[in-house]
Amino acid sequence: MDKREFKRVLDQVKPTAEQEQAMLDRLLTEQKEVKPMHCMKKMTAAMAAAALLLMACAFTVATGLDQRILAYFGGTQEDAQLLAPGFMAVDLTSTAENGETVHISQVYSDHRSVAIVGELTVSDGTVLNQDAYRFDDWHLRPKGTDGNEPDGGYGSYGTYGGAEIWTDDDPDDNALSFLLVYHYTAGNFDSDSAELTWANEIQCFELTLGNLKGCSEGEAWSSAPVLAPGEWTFTIPLSGKDFSWTLKPEQPIQLAEETVTVEEIYLSPVGLSVRLANESGNLNSLMKNWEDQENSGNPWGSSVVLHDQNSRTIEGSMPYSKYSPYTGEMLLTFDEIYDPAQFQGGTVMIMGQSFSLDDLQPVAD
Repeated sequence: MDKREFKRVLDQVKPTAEQEQAMLDRLLTEQKEVKPMHCMKKMTAAMAAAALLLMACAFTVATGLDQRILAYFGGTQEDAQLLAPGFMAVDLTSTAENGETVHISQVYSDHRSVAIVGELTVSDGTVLNQDAYRFDDWHLRPKGTDGNEPDGGYGSYGTYGGAEIWTDDDPDDNALSFLLVYHYTAGNFDSDSAELTWANEIQCFELTLGNLKGCSEGEAWSSAPVLAPGEWTFTIPLSGKDFSWTLKPEQPIQLAEETVTVEEIYLSPVGLSVRLANESGNLNSLMKNWEDQENSGNPWGSSVVLHDQNSRTIEGSMPYSKYSPYTGEMLLTFDEIYDPAQFQGGTVMIMGQSFSLDDLQPVAD
């Protein structure tokens, strides 16, 4: 998503002046009597939609949810409540040796993705007039309590950059705001057996950002100058709430007379993840052969197709699709925000085999 397209999407989720006034009027007025549930059945569709919009807008005002998070995930004001369990307002600051400061104010996270909103302030006299910006280096590491490293970290993890979007609200000042999006997976790796077991009790992330670069249109990043040298480190908390919907199918996949187990189908408002397992430790060769022979050499994750309870195909992009001798995992990030409840009764196609989502259930906190 380029800057022009992102701004267009951002304008779509921005509340109008009338909506802002309605939100303020509601917030400054005493709460009125709540009607019984049976009265809701008589409410027209237009009234219900207006009420949902007002609730979503009130949520963004009360929490300060940055509109860029909604816009990146393809959402609107009505979707704000779906992201609420994963949203946290934070106040984290890191200053480099030369005085350049990065402040992080908001975090959205689930068990596969994390979005971070912040601002970088450079020294007086530094000119910020480039067409694009990015951190030249970044490192995100999930941390938890069930890891096998002394510091509580995980023995194996992967992080994938989803986006780095910069906004210069005032070209005359010395600050830039940003939205960073990462996708991740974590597990414990046994070096003796090469077996990877998934780790879900993630408490926080260690985030390191390094060297802000600026690039003019048409210029290569490799030759772009470093505008703000430095390294900034943070411990990013998670909301602590697992608001996903999951299913652990008992239905196996047979590949070359071996059994591949679908360990988990995971759904959040912004994505679908599928995890595979093979007890014999032959998953590498099994998956490579299947990709070459049955999937035209494409990653196995590209075979995963999600349909909701109305048989609608859900579109998205795939940040990663991978496998090791014992496990495999893929992630599909949606083009829009969805209520995971609407996938109950749907299906997921995995490597040509259909899996029912009739038993899909929310994870209990």
